[in-house]
Amino acid sequence: MKRKFTFVELIRVIYPPVLYLTIMSVVLLGFEYLLVANNPTVVSDSNRFNEIINSKTLETNLVSVMCSIPVFSALMYYDVQRDKSRNEYIKWQTQKAWKYLLIIPLAFFSMVFGNDLVLVLESFMSQNMLDDYARVEKIIYGSSFIVVLLSSGVLGPIVEELVFRGLVYKRLRKCFGFFSSAIASAIIFGFFHLNMVQFVYAFIMGIIMAFVFENYGIIGSSIMHMTANTIGVVVSFHNGLESNTATEFSSEVIISALYGACVFGIFTVLFIIVINAVCAKDNNSKMIA
Repeated sequence: MKRKFTFVELIRVIYPPVLYLTIMSVVLLGFEYLLVANNPTVVSDSNRFNEIINSKTLETNLVSVMCSIPVFSALMYYDVQRDKSRNEYIKWQTQKAWKYLLIIPLAFFSMVFGNDLVLVLESFMSQNMLDDYARVEKIIYGSSFIVVLLSSGVLGPIVEELVFRGLVYKRLRKCFGFFSSAIASAIIFGFFHLNMVQFVYAFIMGIIMAFVFENYGIIGSSIMHMTANTIGVVVSFHNGLESNTATEFSSEVIISALYGACVFGIFTVLFIIVINAVCAKDNNSKMIA
Protein backbone atom coordinates (compact mmCIF):
# COMPACT_ATOMS: atom_id res chain seq x y z
CA MET A 1 0.00 0.00 0.00
CA LYS A 2 1.39 3.38 -1.02
CA ARG A 3 1.80 6.24 1.42
CA LYS A 4 -0.06 9.48 0.84
CA PHE A 5 2.33 12.10 -0.55
CA THR A 6 1.99 14.77 2.11
CA PHE A 7 3.97 17.95 2.70
CA VAL A 8 6.13 16.03 5.17
CA GLU A 9 6.97 13.44 2.49
CA LEU A 10 7.84 16.28 0.10
CA ILE A 11 10.30 17.71 2.62
CA ARG A 12 11.78 14.23 3.14
CA VAL A 13 12.40 14.01 -0.61
CA ILE A 14 13.88 17.50 -0.98
CA TYR A 15 16.17 17.83 2.03
CA PRO A 16 18.82 15.15 1.19
CA PRO A 17 20.10 17.01 -1.93
CA VAL A 18 19.88 20.31 -0.05
CA LEU A 19 21.86 18.80 2.82
CA TYR A 20 24.48 17.52 0.39
CA LEU A 21 24.83 20.97 -1.19
CA THR A 22 25.12 22.45 2.31
CA ILE A 23 27.94 20.07 3.23
CA MET A 24 29.80 20.97 0.03
CA SER A 25 29.30 24.68 0.71
CA VAL A 26 30.58 24.40 4.28
CA VAL A 27 33.69 22.52 3.14
CA LEU A 28 34.32 25.13 0.43
CA LEU A 29 33.92 27.98 2.93
CA GLY A 30 36.31 26.19 5.27
CA PHE A 31 38.91 25.97 2.50
CA GLU A 32 38.44 29.66 1.64
CA TYR A 33 38.91 30.56 5.32
CA LEU A 34 42.15 28.55 5.54
CA LEU A 35 43.37 30.09 2.29
CA VAL A 36 42.79 33.63 3.55
CA ALA A 37 44.20 32.83 7.00
CA ASN A 38 47.45 31.53 5.51
CA ASN A 39 47.71 34.15 2.78
CA PRO A 40 45.76 37.31 3.72
CA THR A 41 46.99 39.25 0.68
CA VAL A 42 45.23 36.88 -1.73
CA VAL A 43 41.87 38.58 -1.15
CA SER A 44 43.20 41.76 -2.72
CA ASP A 45 43.46 39.96 -6.06
CA SER A 46 40.02 38.54 -6.83
CA ASN A 47 41.17 36.86 -10.05
CA ARG A 48 43.99 35.05 -8.28
CA PHE A 49 41.67 34.11 -5.41
CA ASN A 50 39.07 32.62 -7.77
CA GLU A 51 41.79 30.85 -9.74
CA ILE A 52 43.05 29.11 -6.60
CA ILE A 53 39.52 28.18 -5.50
CA ASN A 54 38.68 26.73 -8.92
CA SER A 55 41.94 24.79 -9.08
CA LYS A 56 41.08 23.08 -5.78
CA THR A 57 37.39 22.41 -6.49
CA LEU A 58 37.91 18.67 -6.94
CA GLU A 59 39.99 18.42 -3.77
CA THR A 60 37.30 20.18 -1.72
CA ASN A 61 34.67 18.02 -3.39
CA LEU A 62 36.64 14.94 -2.36
CA VAL A 63 36.56 16.10 1.26
CA SER A 64 32.83 16.80 0.93
CA VAL A 65 31.97 13.32 -0.32
CA MET A 66 34.08 11.68 2.39
CA CYS A 67 32.14 13.70 4.99
CA SER A 68 28.82 12.96 3.27
CA ILE A 69 29.03 9.17 2.96
CA PRO A 70 28.61 8.45 6.70
CA VAL A 71 25.87 11.09 6.99
CA PHE A 72 23.69 9.70 4.21
CA SER A 73 24.46 6.10 5.16
CA ALA A 74 23.05 6.92 8.59
CA LEU A 75 19.95 8.47 7.00
CA MET A 76 19.41 5.32 4.92
CA TYR A 77 19.75 3.22 8.08
CA TYR A 78 17.20 5.48 9.78
CA ASP A 79 14.78 4.91 6.87
CA VAL A 80 15.17 1.14 7.24
CA GLN A 81 14.42 1.29 10.95
CA ARG A 82 11.47 3.63 10.29
CA ASP A 83 10.04 1.24 7.71
CA LYS A 84 10.48 -1.72 10.05
CA SER A 85 8.61 0.08 12.81
CA ARG A 86 5.74 0.68 10.37
CA ASN A 87 5.86 -2.84 8.91
CA GLU A 88 6.72 -1.32 5.52
CA TYR A 89 10.24 -2.67 5.17
CA ILE A 90 11.04 -4.50 1.92
CA LYS A 91 14.36 -6.31 1.77
CA TRP A 92 16.06 -6.83 -1.55
CA GLN A 93 17.21 -10.37 -2.07
CA THR A 94 20.91 -10.66 -2.88
CA GLN A 95 21.41 -11.43 -6.55
CA LYS A 96 23.80 -14.12 -7.69
CA ALA A 97 27.29 -12.80 -8.38
CA TRP A 98 27.16 -13.33 -12.15
CA LYS A 99 24.08 -11.14 -12.42
CA TYR A 100 26.04 -8.15 -11.13
CA LEU A 101 28.31 -8.52 -14.18
CA LEU A 102 25.37 -7.49 -16.36
CA ILE A 103 25.58 -4.01 -14.82
CA ILE A 104 28.98 -3.35 -16.41
CA PRO A 105 27.91 -3.48 -20.08
CA LEU A 106 24.68 -1.66 -19.21
CA ALA A 107 26.74 1.13 -17.67
CA PHE A 108 28.95 1.34 -20.77
CA PHE A 109 26.14 1.27 -23.32
CA SER A 110 23.96 3.75 -21.43
CA MET A 111 26.93 6.10 -20.89
CA VAL A 112 27.74 6.18 -24.62
CA PHE A 113 24.04 6.49 -25.49
CA GLY A 114 23.64 9.40 -23.08
CA ASN A 115 26.76 11.21 -24.30
CA ASP A 116 25.84 10.80 -27.97
CA LEU A 117 22.30 12.00 -27.35
CA VAL A 118 23.60 15.00 -25.41
CA LEU A 119 25.99 15.80 -28.27
CA VAL A 120 23.03 15.90 -30.66
CA LEU A 121 21.04 18.12 -28.31
CA GLU A 122 24.02 20.43 -27.76
CA SER A 123 23.70 21.54 -31.37
CA PHE A 124 20.38 23.14 -30.40
CA MET A 125 21.62 24.72 -27.15
CA SER A 126 22.62 28.34 -26.77
CA GLN A 127 26.29 29.28 -26.53
CA ASN A 128 25.73 30.39 -22.91
CA MET A 129 24.60 26.87 -22.01
CA LEU A 130 27.66 25.40 -23.68
CA ASP A 131 29.93 27.93 -21.97
CA ASP A 132 28.47 27.03 -18.57
CA TYR A 133 29.37 23.38 -19.11
CA ALA A 134 32.80 24.27 -20.53
CA ARG A 135 33.62 26.11 -17.30
CA VAL A 136 32.49 23.12 -15.22
CA GLU A 137 34.47 20.75 -17.44
CA LYS A 138 37.61 22.86 -17.06
CA ILE A 139 37.26 22.82 -13.27
CA ILE A 140 36.52 19.08 -13.10
CA TYR A 141 39.48 18.05 -15.22
CA GLY A 142 41.86 20.68 -13.87
CA SER A 143 43.14 18.33 -11.15
CA SER A 144 45.32 15.24 -11.35
CA PHE A 145 43.98 11.98 -12.74
CA ILE A 146 43.93 10.31 -9.30
CA VAL A 147 41.95 13.14 -7.69
CA VAL A 148 39.42 13.22 -10.55
CA LEU A 149 39.11 9.42 -10.50
CA LEU A 150 38.51 9.30 -6.74
CA SER A 151 36.17 12.29 -6.70
CA SER A 152 34.18 11.72 -9.89
CA GLY A 153 34.71 8.02 -10.55
CA VAL A 154 34.55 6.35 -7.14
CA LEU A 155 33.49 8.30 -4.05
CA GLY A 156 31.27 10.86 -5.80
CA PRO A 157 29.04 8.18 -7.36
CA ILE A 158 28.71 6.41 -4.01
CA VAL A 159 27.41 9.47 -2.17
CA GLU A 160 25.18 10.46 -5.11
CA GLU A 161 23.61 7.00 -5.07
CA LEU A 162 23.01 7.25 -1.34
CA VAL A 163 21.33 10.64 -1.83
CA PHE A 164 19.41 10.26 -5.09
CA ARG A 165 18.51 6.57 -5.18
CA GLY A 166 18.88 5.44 -1.57
CA LEU A 167 16.93 8.40 -0.16
CA VAL A 168 15.20 10.57 -2.79
CA TYR A 169 14.07 7.80 -5.14
CA LYS A 170 13.26 5.28 -2.43
CA ARG A 171 11.17 7.81 -0.51
CA LEU A 172 9.27 8.73 -3.66
CA ARG A 173 8.80 5.02 -4.33
CA LYS A 174 6.88 4.65 -1.08
CA CYS A 175 4.25 6.98 -2.52
CA PHE A 176 4.34 6.42 -6.28
CA GLY A 177 4.96 3.78 -8.92
CA PHE A 178 8.33 3.05 -10.52
CA PHE A 179 8.09 5.33 -13.56
CA SER A 180 6.82 8.38 -11.67
CA SER A 181 9.48 7.94 -8.97
CA ALA A 182 12.27 7.31 -11.47
CA ILE A 183 11.40 10.38 -13.56
CA ALA A 184 10.96 12.68 -10.54
CA SER A 185 14.21 11.57 -8.91
CA ALA A 186 16.05 11.85 -12.26
CA ILE A 187 14.82 15.45 -12.66
CA ILE A 188 16.11 16.31 -9.18
CA PHE A 189 19.38 14.53 -9.99
CA GLY A 190 19.68 16.53 -13.21
CA PHE A 191 19.02 19.90 -11.58
CA PHE A 192 21.65 19.07 -8.95
CA HIS A 193 24.33 19.37 -11.66
CA LEU A 194 23.41 23.04 -12.29
CA ASN A 195 23.92 23.20 -16.07
CA MET A 196 21.79 22.09 -19.02
CA VAL A 197 24.35 19.78 -20.65
CA GLN A 198 24.84 17.72 -17.50
CA PHE A 199 21.14 17.93 -16.68
CA VAL A 200 20.22 15.99 -19.83
CA TYR A 201 22.86 13.32 -19.26
CA ALA A 202 22.10 13.01 -15.53
CA PHE A 203 18.36 12.75 -16.24
CA ILE A 204 18.90 9.85 -18.65
CA MET A 205 21.31 8.04 -16.35
CA GLY A 206 19.12 8.78 -13.32
CA ILE A 207 16.21 6.84 -14.81
CA ILE A 208 18.41 3.89 -15.75
CA MET A 209 20.10 3.83 -12.34
CA ALA A 210 16.68 3.85 -10.66
CA PHE A 211 15.90 0.70 -12.65
CA VAL A 212 19.18 -0.87 -11.51
CA PHE A 213 18.39 0.13 -7.93
CA GLU A 214 15.05 -1.66 -8.20
CA ASN A 215 16.75 -4.90 -9.22
CA TYR A 216 19.98 -4.79 -7.25
CA GLY A 217 19.58 -2.23 -4.48
CA ILE A 218 22.14 0.44 -3.58
CA ILE A 219 25.15 -1.78 -4.34
CA GLY A 220 24.04 -2.36 -7.92
CA SER A 221 23.25 1.28 -8.71
CA SER A 222 26.58 2.32 -7.16
CA ILE A 223 28.45 -0.18 -9.34
CA MET A 224 26.74 1.20 -12.43
CA HIS A 225 27.38 4.82 -11.48
CA MET A 226 31.04 4.19 -10.67
CA THR A 227 31.56 2.18 -13.87
CA ALA A 228 30.02 4.85 -16.13
CA ASN A 229 31.90 7.71 -14.47
CA THR A 230 35.21 5.87 -14.34
CA ILE A 231 35.03 5.02 -18.05
CA GLY A 232 34.24 8.67 -18.77
CA VAL A 233 37.20 9.89 -16.70
CA VAL A 234 39.65 7.43 -18.28
CA VAL A 235 38.49 8.21 -21.82
CA SER A 236 38.64 11.98 -21.22
CA PHE A 237 42.20 11.85 -19.90
CA HIS A 238 43.29 9.42 -22.61
CA ASN A 239 41.89 11.40 -25.53
CA GLY A 240 42.60 14.83 -24.12
CA LEU A 241 39.97 17.41 -23.27
CA GLU A 242 38.22 19.48 -25.88
CA SER A 243 35.98 22.27 -24.75
CA ASN A 244 32.40 22.11 -25.94
CA THR A 245 32.68 25.77 -26.87
CA ALA A 246 35.14 24.76 -29.58
CA THR A 247 32.99 21.99 -30.99
CA GLU A 248 31.70 22.61 -34.48
CA PHE A 249 28.34 20.93 -34.87
CA SER A 250 28.66 19.94 -38.50
CA SER A 251 26.05 17.73 -40.11
CA GLU A 252 28.58 14.85 -40.09
CA VAL A 253 29.15 15.18 -36.34
CA ILE A 254 25.42 15.32 -35.60
CA ILE A 255 24.59 12.37 -37.87
CA SER A 256 27.41 10.32 -36.35
CA ALA A 257 26.25 11.12 -32.82
CA LEU A 258 22.64 10.38 -33.72
CA TYR A 259 23.66 7.04 -35.20
CA GLY A 260 25.67 6.22 -32.07
CA ALA A 261 22.74 7.19 -29.83
CA CYS A 262 20.44 4.86 -31.78
CA VAL A 263 22.84 1.91 -31.78
CA PHE A 264 23.88 2.19 -28.13
CA GLY A 265 20.32 3.06 -27.14
CA ILE A 266 19.20 -0.28 -28.59
CA PHE A 267 21.91 -2.13 -26.66
CA THR A 268 20.90 -0.25 -23.50
CA VAL A 269 17.26 -1.31 -23.90
CA LEU A 270 18.29 -4.92 -24.60
CA PHE A 271 20.34 -5.11 -21.40
CA ILE A 272 17.50 -3.52 -19.42
CA ILE A 273 15.18 -6.26 -20.73
CA VAL A 274 17.73 -8.99 -19.92
CA ILE A 275 18.38 -7.69 -16.40
CA ASN A 276 14.68 -7.33 -15.67
CA ALA A 277 14.11 -10.91 -16.83
CA VAL A 278 16.98 -12.63 -15.02
CA CYS A 279 16.63 -10.67 -11.78
CA ALA A 280 12.86 -11.17 -11.58
CA LYS A 281 13.37 -14.91 -11.08
CA ASP A 282 15.28 -14.45 -7.82
CA ASN A 283 13.84 -11.18 -6.57
CA ASN A 284 10.22 -11.56 -5.70
CA SER A 285 10.42 -8.62 -3.31
CA LYS A 286 11.56 -6.10 -5.92
CA MET A 287 9.50 -2.93 -5.86
CA ILE A 288 8.63 -2.49 -9.54
CA ALA A 289 4.85 -2.64 -9.91
